Amino acid sequence: MSRVKAYRSAHRLFLMGAVGLLLLVASIDIIWTHTVSLDPEIDTAGERTQRGEARFRQDILVGTTFLLSGGALMAVALRGLVNPRPTCEISERGITLRIAGPQSAITLGWHDVLAVRSGREPNDSKRTRPTLLVLLRDPERWPTEYWGARREGSWLLVNAGSWDTDPEELSLHAGLARNFFTSASSRAAIQTSNDEPAV
Repeated sequence: MSRVKAYRSAHRLFLMGAVGLLLLVASIDIIWTHTVSLDPEIDTAGERTQRGEARFRQDILVGTTFLLSGGALMAVALRGLVNPRPTCEISERGITLRIAGPQSAITLGWHDVLAVRSGREPNDSKRTRPTLLVLLRDPERWPTEYWGARREGSWLLVNAGSWDTDPEELSLHAGLARNFFTSASSRAAIQTSNDEPAV
């Protein structure tokens, strides 16, 4: 059975990179060039006034925040576009999800999974986002908070809003894979039991 993989949407990564670039350009203008933003107020001697000094400190704070945020967004977007890694992978081992950290994944073996479903849940803007739901056999073994996911009771809810594959399609593949591999494991166990010599 072939592996099924989902990646972060290239369109979303491109938009993320564009936002990062805008933040970098804005930070350069705020801190150094002042092409669009206003220069800190100065007096006739060319020294910054008290209000200008406060504006200067504010510009440094805002500009540095934009610089770091824009750089981080650009780095994530470029890494995702140049060297994409699957956010979800369905294979004979189980279902692998990149939720242990920005670049780290965990694998739930099929013996740990009772079911895989798709659904939608509200996000911060009160809209709904695509979600992959995994029903865990032994939920207490797993943490409650992940990177882009959380566990509620026996269900692991994974945010699939930025994926390039619909979680409904992934849940169908996961169900087929789980049934196939768990059935194969059961048949192998029964065969092994039948082959054991009687004592």
